[in-house]
Amino acid sequence: MTDLPERPVRIAGWQLLDLDAETRIDHDPDSNAKFSFDPDSNAKFSLLVISLDMARYPNSTIWYIILPLSLIVLLSTSIFWMDKEWLSSRMDISFIGLLTIVAYQALVEASFPRIEYFTLVNGFVYIAYLTMATCIILNIRVDRLNRQGKSAIADRVDLTSRWSVPLGFVVFNLLSALYFYFL
Repeated sequence: MTDLPERPVRIAGWQLLDLDAETRIDHDPDSNAKFSFDPDSNAKFSLLVISLDMARYPNSTIWYIILPLSLIVLLSTSIFWMDKEWLSSRMDISFIGLLTIVAYQALVEASFPRIEYFTLVNGFVYIAYLTMATCIILNIRVDRLNRQGKSAIADRVDLTSRWSVPLGFVVFNLLSALYFYFL
């Protein structure tokens, strides 16, 4: 007999909706009667199948993954307000942001069940990667323009990137959410 306990199982970010268990006897046609004394019959074995119906609280995903990672990505775009001659500091900030996303991806993989399809959170993490890669590429572009004596163009790239990179991060994530919720 199985039923939900008086005090349900508590797993952070998840709600146990239903618990079901069943037993059954199954046959293994490829066994050559390893488990049976009758050489003419298929082997029999018992199964205990336990099913948990769980629901994920979206608030935990928002508070522990999406909000902090968004903050890290958006704060990393502050490099475009830094002096363009500080390539080393700008690259340090960009790579620290990128490594933080790698750590968050490990957190996401550890806290979500293993599934074979692409999820909204996977899309969010990859958009964060793309944003940080864009920051690194733009850092290199601004430095190269400066070294070629094209300071005005480098300034324009920085000015445009101040708003376009964070805005692109937000827009791509909104488009990703729309895709996942209305597909």
